[in-house]
Amino acid sequence: MAFFRPGAAAGLLPLGKLVLRTATICWRLPSGHAVGYNERVASLRFSAAALLIAWCGAAQALEPPSGIAAFVGEFTAQDQSIAPEKPPCGGALVLISADGLALSLAEALPPGDGPWKVVFPGSVADPAQGPALATVVRRGATSTGVLLRIGPLPSGAVPLTGCAGDALTVGMPVWSAGNSHGTIELDGQVALSRGIVSGRSVIEANDPPVRGRHGKILSLYRGPVIEVDAAINDGNQGGALLDDAGRLAGLVSLGAERARRMGTAVPLPAILADLGLRSADLGGDPLPAPRPPSADETALISATTVVARSVALVAFDRPRGPGNPQAVPRPPRAVDEAPGWERRKLRDWWAAYWHQQQVFFADQPVTAVALGGTDLVTSASNLHGEATNGRVLLAGGSVACSVVAVDVPLDLALLRAERDLGLPAAPLAKVRPALGTTVGLLGRHRADSGHTLTIGGISAADRRLDQWPYALLQVDCLANYGSLGGPLVTADGTVAGLLVLLGPGDDRPWLVNSGVAMAVDAPTLAEAVTRLKTGASRDRPRLVGLGIRHRYEGDDSGVLVQEVVPGTGAAAAGLQAGDRILRLNGNPVSDHQSLSRLLLRRQPGDRVDLTIDRAGQRLVLTVELKEF
Repeated sequence: MAFFRPGAAAGLLPLGKLVLRTATICWRLPSGHAVGYNERVASLRFSAAALLIAWCGAAQALEPPSGIAAFVGEFTAQDQSIAPEKPPCGGALVLISADGLALSLAEALPPGDGPWKVVFPGSVADPAQGPALATVVRRGATSTGVLLRIGPLPSGAVPLTGCAGDALTVGMPVWSAGNSHGTIELDGQVALSRGIVSGRSVIEANDPPVRGRHGKILSLYRGPVIEVDAAINDGNQGGALLDDAGRLAGLVSLGAERARRMGTAVPLPAILADLGLRSADLGGDPLPAPRPPSADETALISATTVVARSVALVAFDRPRGPGNPQAVPRPPRAVDEAPGWERRKLRDWWAAYWHQQQVFFADQPVTAVALGGTDLVTSASNLHGEATNGRVLLAGGSVACSVVAVDVPLDLALLRAERDLGLPAAPLAKVRPALGTTVGLLGRHRADSGHTLTIGGISAADRRLDQWPYALLQVDCLANYGSLGGPLVTADGTVAGLLVLLGPGDDRPWLVNSGVAMAVDAPTLAEAVTRLKTGASRDRPRLVGLGIRHRYEGDDSGVLVQEVVPGTGAAAAGLQAGDRILRLNGNPVSDHQSLSRLLLRRQPGDRVDLTIDRAGQRLVLTVELKEF
């Protein structure tokens, strides 16, 4: 499922206005990235003179830059083995001078030493001149920046000017611009996405490489990065990070910190210094400051900056090591003789498995919210590995802490430090936020860096997951293990809720940056904290079910029964391991989550009719539900 990100499109005018522009719209996907037209799974075309209707606050319109080009994608042996049916997508490069000089990153270059074919938005190669080719002039030693020369340069390609990208601060608006999923190559349009600077940090030299699907290394860059929540996908690497005035602030990288899996960019000044270029060549010496946020944006940024003083970083001891108690099992190897549909299913399964391996098994400090004095609250999901003790990381040292009590239904954990932490209590709101309320999600993930921030809205005000009777808030802020347990802040400076789940269900906690995260609202949080302070934990409520264990398959072909629990309604009805549940009372069952939803408001003793497939034979069994 794709989720439209407000402002994640090209050429937007202030609220309530319609825009007629040539652009490519970007969509959020569960991987935390976006997709422009020509994504082979979920595509949507807005061609020339497309009508874009979007909410974007008081954002300025941005002309699609003509100076961003794409390398023509070429298959590598690894690409061929991963997705032979999907045409390759080239990285991007940014024109910086009228005589054809351009910047890119090493991770964006096609195989070989060049020259490489490049294409500009809307350009048509002159048969007399031949295609535009990019040749390496110089490679950087530390930034992975690459200086190229393009020739012949097509008419209409305007070089970009620069701004002081290292002056961007958390919350400032930015745009990603590039060849996302081949938009420049295939449609002649730059893919643009508006977001904010979500963090400023450093990818350390000893950090493990970030890998994509099937373990492919995405970037080897190590150094300072500008983290953003604008959409970044395959094809954006080497492209532009722009300020709100459309000036070049950095080059987009597919590298990321594993604790957050957010898009990043290498600051422009670092690239210029590494390549021996002058800032005067890109608009001034010194480079001009980035465009500041609007008044409305500034109000929320200021509010989150104040509340960030109450956001703490906790490092837990994990006796059983980090890990997901409901992990995606390792799939079998796909053999060449397997049919195409089987290979596609296994590829999706492997993608989910590798994504979880990359994200969940990172043992990083987690976010908690100070309640004043010695107490903090965080998400109980942060206690994986049977964590009960830890340390609150403060400037100049740390303070030991332990888990006082846990509320499993709300996924909350109360922590208590050995001494007063000296952190202000977070100001909790008195009422639940309304649907559509804009919120900022705060987090911390490194002791030596500041807070992080992603902005979104309350996208659903009454979410009840599986058979849980408790209502949660759904938010479309990008949320990850660096912000799990962090506060949702409104422009009035109060905490509207606490983030507790990264995905739409506790059975899929690895869906980082999905745009569908869950939070406990502030009034419910305050009530739960009062109870937790007494040491009273609360276990999960008893659930109504069939009495089966299922096997994860990564598709929508029904629920495959792995085991039938003795003494349950399923056992009494004759359900067997290997049966596939297709329908419940005539309603289709695509996966275990849809089955849980169909059982949501059932009571013990209710009877349901299951349509199953048993070795190719359709059967209908009546099962009495029981409580577990």
